[in-house]
Amino acid sequence: MPVFRLEPVAQRAGSPHWKSSTIGAQRCWVEAASEDAARWAVTMATIIARCDDHPDSPIMPWRHADHAVCLVERGEVPGLRPGYVVDAAGDLHEIEEYRAAAQ
Repeated sequence: MPVFRLEPVAQRAGSPHWKSSTIGAQRCWVEAASEDAARWAVTMATIIARCDDHPDSPIMPWRHADHAVCLVERGEVPGLRPGYVVDAAGDLHEIEEYRAAAQ
């Protein structure tokens, strides 16, 4: 399965929407079947909170191409494990859907 690297678009790195992610605007990697699946997995692993009916609710920046670039990573990513996102600091973040399936 391909590994994707996601990172903030330079012009959006200072966006307040990054506050909705536990890793903020930090580069990360995830194993996923597609770009859309990679974006969803990073969102699920790092989401803080969202209230859809509140007009000031932050968007989930990892899901949006105008906030985050998502590319297939060509090199090896140390520490990456299935079911997890690894950030630039090397910390692992469990993807919620994997946690729910294991229970």
